Amino acid sequence: MGSKFEGLTTYLENLKEDSIGLTFKQIESLTGTKLCDSAYNYREYWYRDKTHTFPDSWLNAGWVMSSLDIHSQHVAFARTTCSSIQKEKRTLPDSAASIRTYRASYTPAYGVKVSIVVEKVEKFYKDLQTDPNARYLSWEHCYKQFQKAHGSPDDLTSEKLDYLSLHLAFYLASWGMLRGSSFLLQKDYKVHYDAIKLLLNPIYGGLWDINYLNLQKSENLDMLFEVIREMKAIYRGKRKGIKDSEQDISDILITKILMGVMGCLPAYDEYFKKGIGKNNITTQLLSKRSVYGLTKYYENNLVALEDVRLRISNSRGFEYPQMKILDMGFWQLGLDME
Repeated sequence: MGSKFEGLTTYLENLKEDSIGLTFKQIESLTGTKLCDSAYNYREYWYRDKTHTFPDSWLNAGWVMSSLDIHSQHVAFARTTCSSIQKEKRTLPDSAASIRTYRASYTPAYGVKVSIVVEKVEKFYKDLQTDPNARYLSWEHCYKQFQKAHGSPDDLTSEKLDYLSLHLAFYLASWGMLRGSSFLLQKDYKVHYDAIKLLLNPIYGGLWDINYLNLQKSENLDMLFEVIREMKAIYRGKRKGIKDSEQDISDILITKILMGVMGCLPAYDEYFKKGIGKNNITTQLLSKRSVYGLTKYYENNLVALEDVRLRISNSRGFEYPQMKILDMGFWQLGLDME
């Protein structure tokens, strides 16, 4: 279809069930774009009209809307074989049809079934549920605080910056980033101030909670690696004068921070890289090619991964980003392989 709602079309096309209920926020997560105000206020927006193409995103997948509740922000869809509905579907332009055909034929030789990855996600999540004070819950605490700050970047007082830095520092400590030769072991929690200011800069707003479709776009990949370069420069400056510290700022540190703050990229640590590398998911070296490979894996296994993501999100009371699901699954897979 080539529209900004294509993520919803792809999701419904690959769904095995014949009915599904989604919140408006979940639709926004699938499409990577915020619904307009009309979707939240007018029922008419959800019905086919010449002025907007939003309903085509499910009609083109062979689905109809079975119920809509504007007040609770919930919509349900059902699969249909009705010929009248099929006639309503727009004909795909040749270019869009070619893209759809290419995606359907894109079947890399993955070394692990997605069902196994989902099992690893569920195993990781189950471990969190067994202990209300589990150390890996520090990601949730950190991520949610930064989500609040991202929603009001002009309200970043010195007190809030200090609070965010404390959360980031403890999250990194929970994930082992203050051990060994890490220069952070020689610093206090305020060492993260400049990095936090960088990440909260509105010019990088498109990276927050980015979905797999938007992360495939070259402009967003460029932006992501620009942020990575800027962050490494910041921490190199902080590390100066410390003897016997690691030679350069590691990809592990930077990607751990991006996962804890923006939720836009899995942490490229030892176990995650083993999980993706040994199973032919994508390259282990942090690069645009590697990140693009992750997005294609998510796209090719969209229904299974979105199913577990939505279940965890509903259970935790906030949206888990798509890249966090990959982070959990392949980290656990790499750990179990070890």
